[in-house]
Amino acid sequence: MNNYVSALDLINLTNEIGNAIVHSEHAINQLKLNNNNYNFEILWRDILEIHFWDLEQPQQEAAKAVLEQLIKSVCIACEQSLIIDDDFISDCFGGCEQLEFDF
Repeated sequence: MNNYVSALDLINLTNEIGNAIVHSEHAINQLKLNNNNYNFEILWRDILEIHFWDLEQPQQEAAKAVLEQLIKSVCIACEQSLIIDDDFISDCFGGCEQLEFDF
């Protein structure tokens, strides 16, 4: 029997990660993260791991890996001022409306 990841698995995982980030927002904001000032293992243990207690070990590891990459990416984007705003998008794409998806 082969194991595979379905679209629904990905949606559920991103929902779990999103909920953990939302619930940890105040604690994360206090850390003022950048590329050089945090240890993800400590961050995971102290703030975020509690949100994933009900997941099985493989799902916890997946959430941990995805979240680590998200935090790294956001730190890099902030450091390099890569945040893209609506004005930039409208200039580049001629005012096309961004699509919103409701899962």
